[in-house]
Amino acid sequence: MRHGRSTPNRASSRKLGILARLGIRGKLNLLLLPPLIAVVLVSVPFVLGQVGTAEAANQSAQVARNAQQLGGLVLHLQRERLVTAAYVANPAMTADTMLQQQKTVDTAVEAVRSSLGPGAPDELAALKAKLERNRISHPLFDTDRFRRHIEAAYVTMWEKHQRGEPPAGFAVAPLSASPAR
Repeated sequence: MRHGRSTPNRASSRKLGILARLGIRGKLNLLLLPPLIAVVLVSVPFVLGQVGTAEAANQSAQVARNAQQLGGLVLHLQRERLVTAAYVANPAMTADTMLQQQKTVDTAVEAVRSSLGPGAPDELAALKAKLERNRISHPLFDTDRFRRHIEAAYVTMWEKHQRGEPPAGFAVAPLSASPAR
């Protein structure tokens, strides 16, 4: 006798089906199986959605890190431009500061390249080619024009000072591109 009942004979067990042949543990396992399947069916899409969200967040963080490094590189390039303009404007200035800034830019470029890795987007190569083309024709890279423009501003300030005028805003007329360009 098992759990207070008599053992059924084989003929009646065939009529009762699979439940009659299961013991208490089997019946309890069978009772717990549908809720367990329901939990799995509900939780798998949720977990997969969370994994997708985490991957998107990681990608956004990587883009932010790359943007930060590129911003730093732009800052170093702007400093290099100003130091170069100062060197061009002042013949007595030594080239040491300019060369040091160029080394800083080179270091920043290598840091950006290494952080982007070998799988860097093709847009970077296109951007680099565009910058190389624009160096010849765009005012941003025309240091001689920049020098002439700032010298004109200094002359205007000096003339205002000579006339005894108080400091005030003024505009310098646009200058043409450098003749060597």
